[in-house]
Amino acid sequence: SQITLMDLPVFQAITPDELTDV
Repeated sequence: SQITLMDLPVFQAITPDELTDV
């Protein structure tokens, strides 16, 4: 997965792993 919302610690806590593979 590329660096997206997961780059932010806030989104990293609220977004599921499914969005990580987006």
